[in-house]
Amino acid sequence: MKKSILGLLLLLPCMLLAQAISFESLEQNMKTDPRPVVIALRTDWCNICKMQSKQFDSHKPLQHLLANQYYYLELNAETKEAIIFNGKKYNSITNGNTSLHELAYLLGNNKGQLSYPTLVILDSQFQVQARFNGLVKAKTLYKLLNN
Repeated sequence: MKKSILGLLLLLPCMLLAQAISFESLEQNMKTDPRPVVIALRTDWCNICKMQSKQFDSHKPLQHLLANQYYYLELNAETKEAIIFNGKKYNSITNGNTSLHELAYLLGNNKGQLSYPTLVILDSQFQVQARFNGLVKAKTLYKLLNN
């Protein structure tokens, strides 16, 4: 019994690290605990996106900050699923063999262009405060968010 409790206590800090939440749970969480939001726009084929995600996952101070002061979401820009965000439904737009999600374009476009990865920082009213196209290192994001 003592070993089980000890094992659970050792795992607890890992469970408290930031995990990306869903857009559905974001709406609920914002009602009870409004916070700024960090959204990582990515695709399955983007190797830089994967590298950035690994950096974020291994940077414990960033994980702690995202878990306690922000809501962190990941959005696959090519998802086919409809997403309700801020009371509006967004869908995927298919063009031949490719698709682009309306929400990814709305949040991430920079002068009509969308690149991956893109990080979008929103305030608690879902207004874009900052947008970063390309690789953002975990240490850099931590410094930006911790000010």
